[in-house]
Amino acid sequence: MRITVVGAGPVGRTLAGAWLDAGHELTVVVRDPTHERHDELSERVPVVSPSEGLRDAEVTLIAIPGTAVPDLIHRHASTLNGQLIIDATNRMGRVSFHQLPLFQSFMPRARVYRAFCCYGWDVFANPVIDGVPVDLPFCGADESPGDLSSVEKLIGDVGLNPLWLGGLEAADTLDGVLRLWYSLAVDRGMGRRTAFRTLSG
Repeated sequence: MRITVVGAGPVGRTLAGAWLDAGHELTVVVRDPTHERHDELSERVPVVSPSEGLRDAEVTLIAIPGTAVPDLIHRHASTLNGQLIIDATNRMGRVSFHQLPLFQSFMPRARVYRAFCCYGWDVFANPVIDGVPVDLPFCGADESPGDLSSVEKLIGDVGLNPLWLGGLEAADTLDGVLRLWYSLAVDRGMGRRTAFRTLSG
């Protein structure tokens, strides 16, 4: 797939590397592609500005701080509208970590999924614990043929087991998964490589 990753923080870099290794075509979008902190990344993938990198993606992953999401949407809603988008952002400290009303108001034709937002990047970098791939809960409606399977494939290509919770009405449930992860990993001191696996019998 042709993937644009918006953001070059730990989550964006980790997922871009995994998808590149899986054979996908990657572009990374940052505000200032000429900054020296992107030199190492630019040796592997094109690192470009939003105006260059947001137009031609089959899938766009948004992996920036939650506080930066409104500005991204206000500036580039017309380009992102209609695209398949994976929202990996969190607005920490708020009642809702997601900002789906913003997506829906400014980009009503975007096919939005929430994924890669309930663990730290450490889990994505090494998603197998005790020999078992961990589950990645995610949500989003299969509005266009193949969207759900495309997102599941990208999750699987990172080495995670996709666990679909349903449409975007499950976004608050996914927020609860992040709250549980943070409580165990950080507050209880279990470590950032804490993750979940679903058992059904």
